[in-house]
Amino acid sequence: MQIQIHFHDIERTEAIDSHIEGAMSHLTKFADPDNAHVYLAVVGKKQSFQCKIEFHANRKDYTSTELSDDMYKSIDLAVHKLEMQLRKDHDLRVSQRRHNGSIKSA
Repeated sequence: MQIQIHFHDIERTEAIDSHIEGAMSHLTKFADPDNAHVYLAVVGKKQSFQCKIEFHANRKDYTSTELSDDMYKSIDLAVHKLEMQLRKDHDLRVSQRRHNGSIKSA
């Protein structure tokens, strides 16, 4: 998975990078990691942090934006929101394939 991380008004540290990579690793079960591209931006404003994620995989684009008073919380919430979008799309595709008969149900 190719991840581009951009910070605005925040100093980049190894701890933040490892937290982001750990959070993003949950998304590999919904998309092929070799074909997934992620753009993540974290913006610090006075007392709040905004995290915006653009995820391009499965020939679709997904976006997620979260704002909170804690940077790590913003990242986690944005990743969770993105995971829900990917899970919904994945479940829909599986359901359609089962309905069309290309996958036999157990």
